[in-house]
Amino acid sequence: MLQTALDLVESQGLTVSLDHLSLENVITHADVSRSSAYRRWPYKDLFLADLLVAVARDTDLSVEPPGLIEELGALIQGTDLNDPQARQDLLIEALRLSSGSEFERIWSSPRWRTYVALSATVTGLPPGPIREAAAAAVLDAETRFVARRARVYRNLAAMIGYRVSGGLDDHVGYELMSSTSGAVMTGYVVKALVDEKLATSTRSLAPFGSSKTAEWTVPMYGLTAVFHAFLEPDPDADWSPAAIAQRRQLWALTAQELYDM
Repeated sequence: MLQTALDLVESQGLTVSLDHLSLENVITHADVSRSSAYRRWPYKDLFLADLLVAVARDTDLSVEPPGLIEELGALIQGTDLNDPQARQDLLIEALRLSSGSEFERIWSSPRWRTYVALSATVTGLPPGPIREAAAAAVLDAETRFVARRARVYRNLAAMIGYRVSGGLDDHVGYELMSSTSGAVMTGYVVKALVDEKLATSTRSLAPFGSSKTAEWTVPMYGLTAVFHAFLEPDPDADWSPAAIAQRRQLWALTAQELYDM
């Protein structure tokens, strides 16, 4: 029996489903009439399809880790933006802090665990309208997250005189950086759910051209490597007092946008 099941898993894949949800149990807990429920959803599959879409639409991946905006703001205000090494140190430390904070939030968040499980559930559905609707809702949640993070990365890079490297178009480059880092983040989250040391073990490093040593986890290092690969100093950046004031104002607007979203 086990070998036969293993052979089936090998050929069909291991899937996640919502079969454990009883429609009758949901009706009881919702305190609605059975006739009303079955008029709306004559079959359980129809209810589960709507449930998957509702879960996906309710999955907001964009909430900022507590205190991160203030921490980055203090770091920015305390940096001499006229000094190229100070700007490099600021970039690396900002990426270390943001990647570490976001990973910690995501790794411990039921919302993100639901999102990961939801993605697996959708891929396990049979082809058809249900799978298409659920997949579209998951994609929409992911797209909103990627676009929002891309705006943050663009403003942070511009504030310290960096741009997308490799000749990429500004909009395309930051969207690609955001989607790539999101995929790497999800991979680290899945691995850390199995191996907690991945999330907690640190090393003292001064990587990516930084002159300052700090404690780095594996996800911090890997995510910062992704960001750093996409960025380079902008040779045309203006560092006059007026331009620096404008750059600081850009971050203030970004921080406000994060609070409002």
